[in-house]
Amino acid sequence: MTMTRKLLLPLLFAGVIATGVGCKSIPANYAGLDAYSDGNISKAIEHFDEAVSFKLGNFFIYRYHRNNRGVTNYMLGSYSDSLEDFNIALGIRSRYTTGRNNRSNLFLNRGDDERAMIDVDVAIDVRSGYQDARFNRARILLATQELDRALEEVNHAIALISDEDEADDTADEGTWALGFYLRGMILQQLGQIEAAERDFTRALLQDPELLYSTQEPYVDPLIPGALGR
Repeated sequence: MTMTRKLLLPLLFAGVIATGVGCKSIPANYAGLDAYSDGNISKAIEHFDEAVSFKLGNFFIYRYHRNNRGVTNYMLGSYSDSLEDFNIALGIRSRYTTGRNNRSNLFLNRGDDERAMIDVDVAIDVRSGYQDARFNRARILLATQELDRALEEVNHAIALISDEDEADDTADEGTWALGFYLRGMILQQLGQIEAAERDFTRALLQDPELLYSTQEPYVDPLIPGALGR
């Protein structure tokens, strides 16, 4: 699994208990996640559209469906639709951390560093062990050239994925690769070229499919969530 298709582990049973076994939106949501994982974004959004259509019957989990459609809208270049989906998801639960982190990524990738930082700060305040949000905050600090703080943040995130008791999610090869790659970018900006090259090599060893340039920051993908936090 590459980083561009990295998914959060689904928490299906909690959603089923809360909304009823007959919830029709859950199969559509998971069909969308499967299509997304397979790289079929246009098919994924069809399933997420179906999941979103069940709003009235399943409002409790509606934010997950909106988040996931927001991700696919972003992947298809529909940025305003993506932002609308994230806004609605966060209007339902403002402390929905996956939605916060995704909207932060959208803002950052569209050049709005200030709003990106506001969202990622909320996500980390709610889930201090949320590695993806920690990496995202390091990316924002890199973009704003706050390099010492960026290095501190990425080191914190790497330490988290080394400690399963503290981290929220189990790290896969893509998570490790992102951590080493991002730290390499920061070290390169700090003029620590040899250390940067070591981290770039580590990133490639962790995820051989990782394509990166040492000239441009890696654009972290937005992450669809199942029935998570």
